[in-house]
Amino acid sequence: MNVLEAEGLKKRFLHKKSLIGKKAVYFYALDDISFSLKENEVLGIVGESGSGKTTLAKTISYLHKPDAGNVYVYGKKITEAKQSLKFLRRNIQIVFQNPFNSLDSHYTIEKTLKETCILNKNIPKNKRNEIITQTLKKTEFSLEL
Repeated sequence: MNVLEAEGLKKRFLHKKSLIGKKAVYFYALDDISFSLKENEVLGIVGESGSGKTTLAKTISYLHKPDAGNVYVYGKKITEAKQSLKFLRRNIQIVFQNPFNSLDSHYTIEKTLKETCILNKNIPKNKRNEIITQTLKKTEFSLEL
């Protein structure tokens, strides 16, 4: 099963508003983007500035609503329904291009992961250290808890 799948994603933005007798002009930031990602796989998105990398991340996480296409997380189709977005927010996270603005430099990796566990109400307090240790092992970090 795929952890994350994008299917035919399209996202356009208004470039010029319509005027009397003229149509609005749009530019496509994403045009029919599809990929799938299985557990323990890594996908790198690279491209020049303005190529749509951030728009793709924001569209997958529904910070931008796609104009077309679908996003699946663990096989579950994500829509704008409140329950779907709640599921999405628990299972996907973006770290934007500048990690110094995205991550708190005063937090250790352990503290950052603990904060995530605290915010996720489905993780029992007595399971947090176990989950953090498993996560770090998957990423080849070691930590004494």
